[in-house]
Amino acid sequence: MQTLNAALAPQRQYARLRRSLAHLGYISQGSVQDRTARQGGGAGYQWTRKVAAKTVTVSLTPEQFAQMQQAVANYRKLRQLLRQM
Repeated sequence: MQTLNAALAPQRQYARLRRSLAHLGYISQGSVQDRTARQGGGAGYQWTRKVAAKTVTVSLTPEQFAQMQQAVANYRKLRQLLRQM
């Protein structure tokens, strides 16, 4: 019985990782910055990513910033889960 449980352990872990993937939500590459505390003008919240080997920066509203922050965190979690799989 012990060897059967040991043989099924990788399958159980893989199933657990698949369930984790299913609950991630929106994902996005890049990074988000909160620049509201800095001096001078410019965007308060920014999302930066690479597109065709060039850096693209987009200004965000506070609501968009919160959503993009979660999406970027989900992308990092996705990468971690895929490495484990």
